[in-house]
Amino acid sequence: MIERSALARPGPVLAIVEGSHDIQFLRRISRLLHGQDEHLPDLGTLETEGRLVFIPTGGELQAWADRLAALPQHQFFLIDREAPPASTAREALVRTLNQQPGRVAYLTGKRASENYLHPSAVLETTGMVVEFDDASDVPDLLASKVVALTGTPAWATLSRRGRTRLRNRLKRVLNTIVVEAMTTARVAERDPDGEVAGWLRAIASMIDSAGDEGVCRKRS
Repeated sequence: MIERSALARPGPVLAIVEGSHDIQFLRRISRLLHGQDEHLPDLGTLETEGRLVFIPTGGELQAWADRLAALPQHQFFLIDREAPPASTAREALVRTLNQQPGRVAYLTGKRASENYLHPSAVLETTGMVVEFDDASDVPDLLASKVVALTGTPAWATLSRRGRTRLRNRLKRVLNTIVVEAMTTARVAERDPDGEVAGWLRAIASMIDSAGDEGVCRKRS
């Protein structure tokens, strides 16, 4: 006979992120880091094996947290810090999620996934010098550079729709092409505290736990 809690938490683990760009970032950066340290999971491989499922929330963090609360799977949340005052509400949500069984939530130390990239990787892939820190809006900075170089209307004068479309295109570039240009040395320089590796270890731990529970169910 096994406890009900063991029956209540089957796999796969759900990885809840803000959008598709975060998924692209995590797939690529985890593959890079796995190549250096096999104890860190390659999230793309885990997806293929059916042990991990990404869920993009489209920024509706609280709504999705509520919507998924009744599901039995272990749930990993990665939430962008963004900028005040939004960061205050996000900090509160992370604290709440971490008090709930079967859920682990992280708030990024930097503003968003793009802030973990290295300026050298941006230069190498786009040909543009973009200076940024942990709090910068990297897609906006890159977009303003693109606008300036192409001779189109100034970034500040573009319509909201035009800015959103350009920003989204560049977010995809940053979270795919630029991530591919990252190296372990560049990751170490931009993430000296090992935040990204910490997220990957947390996911691996949840997947191992879910697998152990699956074994318990079979043996019962």
